[in-house]
Amino acid sequence: MPEYIYPQNVEEVISHLKPSSLLYAGGTGLYKRNLQRFDCIVDLQSLNCQNIIKSRDYLIFDAMVTMAHIIEHPEVPDTLKDICLEIGSTPLRNLITVGGELGQCPYWANLPVYLYATNALIDYYDHQFEKHTIRCRTFFENFSRYKNIFIFRVQIPTAMLDYHSISYNFKETSFDYSIFNYLLLQNPQDKKQTSITIGAVRRFPFSLSSLEQHIQEKGTITARQVKESCQELTSAMRRDIRYSKSYRCEHLQNQLCEDLNELGVLE
Repeated sequence: MPEYIYPQNVEEVISHLKPSSLLYAGGTGLYKRNLQRFDCIVDLQSLNCQNIIKSRDYLIFDAMVTMAHIIEHPEVPDTLKDICLEIGSTPLRNLITVGGELGQCPYWANLPVYLYATNALIDYYDHQFEKHTIRCRTFFENFSRYKNIFIFRVQIPTAMLDYHSISYNFKETSFDYSIFNYLLLQNPQDKKQTSITIGAVRRFPFSLSSLEQHIQEKGTITARQVKESCQELTSAMRRDIRYSKSYRCEHLQNQLCEDLNELGVLE
């Protein structure tokens, strides 16, 4: 069995960043791992790394902030609180952390969708004790490159907190994994600045960039364009025994049309 390590500071965590070590943030995904291939499990729960701070430019979350912390914090926007409330049960929300959601990025996760949509900054340390900052979209689009790192902090631009937002999460029961989810964000000063981020359809969140481009150019899109864009996703959808790809595609396009109409960009 692997040895458990309980670091007391960031330097101790970094000293254990190697392929044979597993960082333990919330622990909800441990049962899926083959723990025999790790020499040690680095338990991060003893770190003083659970702060939520709002500065002039960013809303900052330390890696060990849990979904419960986000829900309870007065500076967090309602949309993000609602997204976190969609995550499992209360015991799970007390365990799942910001760093864990990013480091593991299960395909059904809601939080990565929000971080992708806002293109948050991710601060991380590598095994050479060097600190780096990258955009969330870069992180997800090159996920395999960011192994053996310690995600230390996430920073959401405060300008994005005032955007109009609509989130939707489709699942069978309140305790079930997402079949798909999405987040619509719109600049209240300019409807052409509307983003459409999809999650749970594939491993990582992504934007419906063709629809976003139509909105940026014309200010509106049609139901036909939404349908065509969703149909293009069908072949890339992950397999899910609960619902067929065609059903998920139809439900996605219908719900998107309803919510885009509410934002005033659907013809």
